[in-house]
Amino acid sequence: MRLRAVIGATWRATLGVIALLLVATVAFWPAVTRGWMTLDLHRYAKVVRNSECSLADKERLLDLIDNLQDQLRQGATLSAVRWAECDDSLEHVMAAGIAGDEVRLIERELQRVSHEISDAND
Repeated sequence: MRLRAVIGATWRATLGVIALLLVATVAFWPAVTRGWMTLDLHRYAKVVRNSECSLADKERLLDLIDNLQDQLRQGATLSAVRWAECDDSLEHVMAAGIAGDEVRLIERELQRVSHEISDAND
């Protein structure tokens, strides 16, 4: 009988902790997503700086990345699914470095995400 009470109390405590973690995750999810996006943008900027593309192309891409970082600092966010799609597409283009038309593809994707963030947070 006593063992059953201990098991019941342990079960209730476990459920309480799980519920608390779920509530905390939901409450802080936008901040987690912004942090994830910020780290990805930092990584993109590093790839751009180390690329072989022209200085003008680097400046244009870095300006777009800076703009996205500013939006995130102001509290804007984007759905995690949409950001994962963007990250996947940019990772694919940047995987072997940046050259030629890839600059335009990266620029286009960053502009699209910037507009989506603006639209979602208006």
